[in-house]
Amino acid sequence: MQQKQITANLIKALKGLLFSAIVVALLFVTDAVMRPEFRPFDSWPALNELPHDSVDVLMVGNSHAYTMFAPMQLWDEQGVTSWILGSGSITVEQRLTMLQAGLRTQSPELIIFELWMPGEEESQREAVQTALYTQVPLSSYKVQGLLRDVPPEAFWENAIPLIRNQSRWNELTRADFEIFNQQSPMTSGGAHPLVFEIDNRDEIEFPAFAEAEELDPFVIGQIKALPQVVEVAEEAGADLVFVFAPVASDEKLGQILGTRQMMAQMPELARTRVVDMNDFAESDMGLTHEDFYDPGHLFLWGMRETTSWLYQEVIRFHTADLPGPSEEVAQWWDTQAQHWNKMDIILAAQDDPFPLSPEFEWQID
Repeated sequence: MQQKQITANLIKALKGLLFSAIVVALLFVTDAVMRPEFRPFDSWPALNELPHDSVDVLMVGNSHAYTMFAPMQLWDEQGVTSWILGSGSITVEQRLTMLQAGLRTQSPELIIFELWMPGEEESQREAVQTALYTQVPLSSYKVQGLLRDVPPEAFWENAIPLIRNQSRWNELTRADFEIFNQQSPMTSGGAHPLVFEIDNRDEIEFPAFAEAEELDPFVIGQIKALPQVVEVAEEAGADLVFVFAPVASDEKLGQILGTRQMMAQMPELARTRVVDMNDFAESDMGLTHEDFYDPGHLFLWGMRETTSWLYQEVIRFHTADLPGPSEEVAQWWDTQAQHWNKMDIILAAQDDPFPLSPEFEWQID
């Protein structure tokens, strides 16, 4: 009798385990179906598919970073593997969350940390939190960031994208859903080339001179978090360079100068190189106001110049002695760079590339 009871308990336990396994499998399948597919400039999906420790340079930042740096161009021109971990309008602390998550699978030789500081109202929009936290894989760093940045009632829907996207079933037949392509993120390395038409180019003023502005407390709080970035880079054994992306307004340049002044007074940052690309934007890169989509974001043709400049003045000094990627990694980057270059060739052949739509480049066969 006792043996039969033990057998019955084992069968019951096995059924319970089998049921649990089926439930978990169904959750993964349901999540894959209902979650919105990723746009080309989302970094995480393709980064998670890369071989571990295959990225030499990690660029971390907000929209200024992913419209200023093109990993596929860097690979095509210099054979250096790189990636952008970025999302629009995120703070230093949020960028740090992305960096810590990225360092779980990659061991870059160089971390470039972009330093535009968004304002409080801009960075705390729900759309910003959603774009950031539904992309980053679940980890202790993500949980810490959610507890810091997201209202308690929105914690779970940001922690587990399945909860936020449970209504996706209704969208599967919508025409605009067809523009998404799960493979698209693998074509850009996180870059977001701006090529579409705007009508305010003539109104953008490329700053010749600006004075340092007084910083608001929210920006000051972000600057005070920068020593944590230094610590994380040191723990990862990576070189670290802080970078200010080019801007095209006196107001934005004034905030950058104010940020630089405050950083210069922080002894924790004394050994970390700080590069302000605005010091060289006109003289060395040849940028003008026409290279900017708006005062903080470059068109693709401006991105070409800043990417090349970053290699010559920053990246090459940290990657010159690297052995080069494995055949598997090189083949992956070659494939993606070919797709990137198709877009580049078509743009170069057009007299006026502005009429192109934002999705154009990702739909080239």
